[in-house]
Order: sequence, then structure tokens, then C-alpha cells
Amino acid sequence: MRIGLRLGLTCTYATVLAAIPVTVEAGADSLIVHGCGGRPPGGASVETGLDHRIAMSFLVLGLAAERPVTIDDACMFLAFFANGSMGTFESTRYARGRKNYNPFEINGENGSMFFDLEDPHILQYNKYADPATGAKVEDHLTGWQRIHVTNFEHPYMDKWWVPGLQIGYEHTFVHQVADFLENLAKGEPTSPTFRDALETQYVCDAVLKSADTKQWEDVPGV
Repeated sequence: MRIGLRLGLTCTYATVLAAIPVTVEAGADSLIVHGCGGRPPGGASVETGLDHRIAMSFLVLGLAAERPVTIDDACMFLAFFANGSMGTFESTRYARGRKNYNPFEINGENGSMFFDLEDPHILQYNKYADPATGAKVEDHLTGWQRIHVTNFEHPYMDKWWVPGLQIGYEHTFVHQVADFLENLAKGEPTSPTFRDALETQYVCDAVLKSADTKQWEDVPGV
């Protein structure tokens, strides 16, 4: 079997298949996998490299293997940004009670915000100081505020239902197409771009390198 692969994945697949073990021949952008005349032995732990395609591929292989194939499916890392702020990132499939829990929380000196993809019509906001005046909010009035983002003032919502009726995940793809067509008419790029994807990959590569070197790694071009 010969497989054409995107540049950068070939060596990863070859390394993991060899640990199964399965005999492979890796080229610059291809992979030749030699059959073993039966079920693959299995019994290996797969380093997914934060790539869901690798995880799914070897999940399928594990179903056919003689012994279980597992994945190192948990990741946590720290980051420092150019403006001096810091971030913590966590990803795992072991949180069984979370269906599609993709939240982010941003905390600043004068406020915070929180979003969760499982509750997409709610934006939580905490105001420590008034954005207009800079004055500190009275202590007994501080705390998280749940904003129901379905009013017409919010992006895209004037194209949908009356306030109070939420839209779903599928509507975001309609927005994506609408943004693309609108920017195409204007001759402007639509975000996210291929450059955004490349920079995301730079971050993932730096995470993997940091795990190997046990030290901080700079992210080129980001």
C-alpha cells in the first residue's frame, strides 16, 4: 500500500507504524506500508503530536491489532506572549464528561471574559473597572455577568431570529461563507487565512520541541 501524505506527517506515521511494529518505507512525501500476513501485533503507545488525524488513524489500526494501541492523549503547556502576558493551555480526551468543551478565559487587570463552545449563546464578562472612566466598580457589584448574545447588536444576529432565540454550531459555517463572499467582493482577505494556520502549526511544533528539550522554545514568526 502506498500513501501520499502532507509534508511533515510522513516521518510521524513511519515512526509510529514501526513501533506497532509494521514494516514501512518512508519517502519525502509518501509512505509504503508492507502487510504482515495477518493482524498487526499492536501493543504500542502512539505519540499523536497534537494531531487528531494521527489519533483517529491509529484508533482504527488498534481495532484490528492483536494487542491494544493507546495514545498519549493529554497535553498542557505554558506560553508567554510578546506583550508580556502569559497563558496556560490544556487539551485532553480523558475528560469524559465534556462533550465539546472548548472554552477560553481571558483575565486582565480591569476585567475578564469567558466563552464555552458548549454554551455558545452566552458570553460571561466580569468588569472590575469601568472601561469608560477607569473607576473601580464597587465591590458589592463585581462578579461574572452572563450576556445572552442574541440581540441584533451582536455580530450576525440581525440576520437570524428574534432576540432570545439562539443559533447553533451549523450557523457558524453560514457566517464563514458570508464573510468569504463579502470580502471577496471587497478584494480583502478573510480570516482565518492560510498564514493563520501556518502560525498555529508553528505553535504546535514549538510545543513538541519544548517537550523534547525540556526548555522554553521561541515560536518563529509569531
